[in-house]
Amino acid sequence: MLKKFRTQLIKFIVTAFVFAALVGCASSSATGSKKRNSTPLKIDSSIESGKLSNGMKFYVQKNTEPKNRIYLRLVVKAGSCMEEDDQRGVAHFVEHMCFNGTEHFAKNDLINYLESTGMQFGPEVNAETIFEQTTYMLEIPADNPEILAKAMLVLHDWASAVTFNQEDLDAERGVIVEEWRARMQSLSGRMLNQYVPAVFKGSRFEDRLPIGDMDIIRNVSRDRVVDFYNKWYRPDNMTVVLVGDAETSTMKAAIKTAMESIPARKDKFEHPDYVVQNHTGANIVMMPDKEMPYPIVEVYHQSNDEASTTEWHQNEYFKTLLLSGVMNERLAAITNSAKSPWLVAQASGTNLSNMNSLRGLVCVPKDGQFEEAFKLLMDEADRMVAFGPTEDEIARQKTNLLTGAEQNYNARESISSASKAGSLVSYVTQGHVPLSAEEYLKLVKKLLPSVTKEDVQNTAKEIFAD
Repeated sequence: MLKKFRTQLIKFIVTAFVFAALVGCASSSATGSKKRNSTPLKIDSSIESGKLSNGMKFYVQKNTEPKNRIYLRLVVKAGSCMEEDDQRGVAHFVEHMCFNGTEHFAKNDLINYLESTGMQFGPEVNAETIFEQTTYMLEIPADNPEILAKAMLVLHDWASAVTFNQEDLDAERGVIVEEWRARMQSLSGRMLNQYVPAVFKGSRFEDRLPIGDMDIIRNVSRDRVVDFYNKWYRPDNMTVVLVGDAETSTMKAAIKTAMESIPARKDKFEHPDYVVQNHTGANIVMMPDKEMPYPIVEVYHQSNDEASTTEWHQNEYFKTLLLSGVMNERLAAITNSAKSPWLVAQASGTNLSNMNSLRGLVCVPKDGQFEEAFKLLMDEADRMVAFGPTEDEIARQKTNLLTGAEQNYNARESISSASKAGSLVSYVTQGHVPLSAEEYLKLVKKLLPSVTKEDVQNTAKEIFAD
């Protein structure tokens, strides 16, 4: 029961924050490291890519798990950060309108058709809008060419032929307001409303929560919604991803047939890159809420990251994994002791935008032991910075990473198409090179032995700065 309770606490930590101490540095964790190894990472050789004549990119990958399924993704590099001040929430509004009628699918016809093929709205038909992109998702049977062609026609219409019927648009305002009420008036929503401005202060992200401003949603004109769609939904700002139990030639042909008919834009397009301004000192954020059942302490280092494209980046990643492993081992030993001042503690990390991350420590103090838990958490960080890990600790964590890579390689035939599609979306949006299980294992064997306890200690110094 205690293990299950701890798991529930950890899951809750991701979305609810009562006390967060955000300690930032202006540099990424890469600063000050040894000379870079610029050897490029090798993209999984089973991935095929291309660009259509209109500028739209595509990636396809044959994968047989699960059998007879194809996962389709349309990635539009436009999210809430691309909205003007009078459009806050419009990126998400456009996503909703894609399901309310297009050139080839009148209102309700789209969902009715997809459900007629056995798909369910939610797990197999969905979309999400975040700060920097909007992603549309379909999962279809692989054994019917007509369904593949029709699914690609759906992506075509989402990319270029949404109708934005005024009556449907007005009706959708209420749907979005109800979604906002359900999500943002909950405990996690209230915490998010305080957390995001604190972390993103001074950047484009600060007041661009994807759900938007409900006053704008209630009153924005159809013209301003269409303006956003016309500006950002252009073929040279979109990528199609297909992964599944079909030949790559079949998937490429389906993409070209459906998407190459979208006209190329003649105007020059430069995609904006919005940078998060990292905090340069201690930033204390306290978020009390009467519905919060227990306090949570989070201490984070904030950094702007680089896309993982070289062996140097992979080596830096391994250092972070080793540090997290050692810290979690130490914190777990305290948690399991009779005198532990917390219910659970762990090394934690999250990406708040495509290239901005938080890395640090989290704990849930026991009743009446807030100060003891916070002090001990800081003591453990200080101990790692001052003395680093032991050789035995590093050896155990290296063994764990190697074992995990070997298990991943041995289970490579069972890696799901959904997971591989997700890696390709990450490649499109963040630039992280998708590696095969074989290549990842090779990198672990090649790079991990040379990582020293001093390397891990230096990583700790960067993450636990100030």
